[in-house]
Amino acid sequence: MIVSLKEIVTSYLDREGIDLVDLNVYRKGSKTGVSILVDKPQGGISIGECAALNQRIGDLLDEVKVIEQSYILEVSSPGLDRPLRTVKDYARVAGREIRILAFQPVNNSFELKGKLVSVNEDSLDIIVEEEQVNIKLDNVKQAKQVI
Repeated sequence: MIVSLKEIVTSYLDREGIDLVDLNVYRKGSKTGVSILVDKPQGGISIGECAALNQRIGDLLDEVKVIEQSYILEVSSPGLDRPLRTVKDYARVAGREIRILAFQPVNNSFELKGKLVSVNEDSLDIIVEEEQVNIKLDNVKQAKQVI
């Protein structure tokens, strides 16, 4: 059975209680590059934790030989201003201010900025200028936490 790089990394991170935010494989000269963005479910992963994960994931990938040629591994945090894409991302920033760009206008505006008060599987509730507004996730073009 062939197991993918993403499956191996995700399985390991799940056991460690760490979220995989993104995994990208690219070419860097004659080497393969593997960029992995990780975070804790509540946010706030440290540089030291990323360095330790880099070592352990590198050891794991070398052990299972999922990448045949030499490679460069980069494990890092996505940063506070990363895009919000999943329900889990929104839940992590609940109670904080976010900025949303919508595909279709909500209350006559394509841009909403306010405090995220609740998240469910298909929509968000945010307080915009003292009014609670509901926006469907499929109407969110882009969203970020306001820093």
